[in-house]
Amino acid sequence: MRFIALSFLLFTSPCLVAAQTTAASRHWLSPGVSDDISSSAVTKPGGPVVSFPCDPLMSVKQERALAVALMKPSTFHWVPGQPLSQMAAELSEQVPVLLDRRALEEIGIDPDAEIGAGVMTDEHASSQEQHAERARWWQRDEAAVIEGRPSLIVDVLNRVRDLYLTLMIVRGQVVITTIEAAEDDLATRIYDVTPLISMVPRAPWESVQPSRGIAETSPDFDALLDTIQTSIDADTWERLGGNSTIVPATIRERYLIVVSTTTMTHWKLQRLLDRLNQ
Repeated sequence: MRFIALSFLLFTSPCLVAAQTTAASRHWLSPGVSDDISSSAVTKPGGPVVSFPCDPLMSVKQERALAVALMKPSTFHWVPGQPLSQMAAELSEQVPVLLDRRALEEIGIDPDAEIGAGVMTDEHASSQEQHAERARWWQRDEAAVIEGRPSLIVDVLNRVRDLYLTLMIVRGQVVITTIEAAEDDLATRIYDVTPLISMVPRAPWESVQPSRGIAETSPDFDALLDTIQTSIDADTWERLGGNSTIVPATIRERYLIVVSTTTMTHWKLQRLLDRLNQ
């Protein structure tokens, strides 16, 4: 079993239909950015890549609300040894939560199994004066500083990683489940990657109207798909025996990819595409 790593500090995440679009320190899931992107129908060069969930039981607005809530600083003070079911119940005070008991039972995990320590955030470990005196490495330059506690989703994922669990955002709720179950219940999204696709000349035998002698071109999805499948959770894609799939599509001169994969991989993919489009 394996835990899907959060390579971008969650990616510091999630669409996660938004991205950091300027030099200012704005997270890609900031409510303002999310609102702007969700109202756009197409991806523009230099901006975030527009994507939408293909979930009949969850709208873009619902998904965005869940993502933004999960990216806020955690207000919970869970302790090691606390029952998983209790943590899920407390988490449901902020977002709709489903503890996938059936999936847990299939791999022998009790819903009341003890959660892990997570990120060390004990506010009583030392005084504020001691914290102020320490020269943290991330405070020594202009790097963004995450003040206070970690984001809610980072806190939850760190608590459940020793149990080999993960999170999914599907059907309008946050599901705490096993990695195996997440890989069998894939979420599908459509990404508008038009600015990321290059046009290449068609071979003579592929030309629609060869008699005209006009050079024809076609979209080259291969470079982008190869980048995605080798850079993000490589062993989860179909070409290496996984369940996740990517299908390119050209519709009304827009170049799209339809991706079915886990929520965590979608968040990584969104971040990658946003960066590639800068």
